[in-house]
Amino acid sequence: MEEEVQDENPVSDELIIIKKQQFEAEQMKLESLTVQDFSKTYQTTGKIITNYQSSAMVNSSISGKIKDVKVVLNQNVKKGQVLCTVESNEFIDLQKNYMIAKAQLKPAKANFLRQKKLLEENITSEKAFLEAESEYKILLAEVEASGAQLTNMQLSKDLLEEGEIQNNFKIYAPIEGQIQQINSQIGEYIESQTVLMQIVNGKNALLEFVIYADFASNIEIGQQLHFFTSVDRSKDYKAEVISVGQSMNSELQGVVCQAKIIGDESLIPGSKVMLELFYNNISLMAIDHEAVLTTEGKSYILVQQKEDDQAYYFEKVEVETGESNARFTEIVSPQIQGKILTRGAYFINLEE
Repeated sequence: MEEEVQDENPVSDELIIIKKQQFEAEQMKLESLTVQDFSKTYQTTGKIITNYQSSAMVNSSISGKIKDVKVVLNQNVKKGQVLCTVESNEFIDLQKNYMIAKAQLKPAKANFLRQKKLLEENITSEKAFLEAESEYKILLAEVEASGAQLTNMQLSKDLLEEGEIQNNFKIYAPIEGQIQQINSQIGEYIESQTVLMQIVNGKNALLEFVIYADFASNIEIGQQLHFFTSVDRSKDYKAEVISVGQSMNSELQGVVCQAKIIGDESLIPGSKVMLELFYNNISLMAIDHEAVLTTEGKSYILVQQKEDDQAYYFEKVEVETGESNARFTEIVSPQIQGKILTRGAYFINLEE
């Protein structure tokens, strides 16, 4: 027979009664079993590395002397921004050779076309035609090659057409990013391909980490992970696996993997991180941890049976629990259909 509603929560073989006044005061809550995702966690360390498409070594294609440097270390620059100016005799010769070849190209082309027509009319020899053709094509190749090089150096050919030969050229930022290295100074002579600066764009950085070889089968492309930096452990970042090594790295004693950082995050390359990988994901019927009460080594939940104007009536049901995560506990058996007391369940004394 059900007990009458009293100030305390009676416990009997029948029902546990909770007055609605207490239910509201303790901010208790009723919930149903829901499908929740459970997974195992693998923890390891990693580091932020530069994306191969977001790092650039700045150099000069020809030799010369640094006239000025227009940036400083750690400065943010935009793509196309002037970094420095180089004075170069080689640059002057390049322009001169371009103009000479271009001036010679027009008569060479006219001679080639004339010899071709004469050959078709059997008026000239094939040797004369081939010589004219060779001269024309050599000059054409020189004009196109030197012109392409001048275009890459962003020199205006209109100025050359007007006879204005420049004695210096500018070097521009190939990407947007931050100046990480400056290896040159004013007055320094540089050879072609000398690395003058390094630019790194931290917004497109990657996460690199190492896993044990026997764990490699649990990770795949597209899998998501969480990580935080050693500087700020409170901020949680997300990343998506983009590559998994296919062989053991003997030096690092594991399989090297890389992940793309999700979101518009700007992280400093070289930063150390801690990361968590979730694997073996399964979906199970579960309830909030607070709903599961333990006494004498057994687990119980309180399942609502009915209510009236004054109170809620609950049955104490022994359950078998299974997997758990940060918030939920799996209920293996029995199958529960009704509402379960979650928040505030710990206020109930199950001892009779």
